[in-house]
Amino acid sequence: MTTNWRTKLAHPGPDLHVHLLGIGGVGLGPIAHMLLEMGVRISGSDRQRSANTDRLAQAGAQVYIGQVAANLTELTPAQRPDVVLIS
Repeated sequence: MTTNWRTKLAHPGPDLHVHLLGIGGVGLGPIAHMLLEMGVRISGSDRQRSANTDRLAQAGAQVYIGQVAANLTELTPAQRPDVVLIS
């Protein structure tokens, strides 16, 4: 049985994958750090590299520079995020 994203969000951990568009910003950056500390798999993109995107990458996030559809559409179904946040 497949667990849905709501159940995964209620019990965060490595089974939950969250992708954040604007991961290096002042809104989603702190959320990404918090989720990483909870053991959630994090990926995301931002228009440009910054100290925030570098810190997130060092903390374990998969960070893409450039916001293009291929960041998500080229993933296999198993690699696709459960939740996408946009800021």
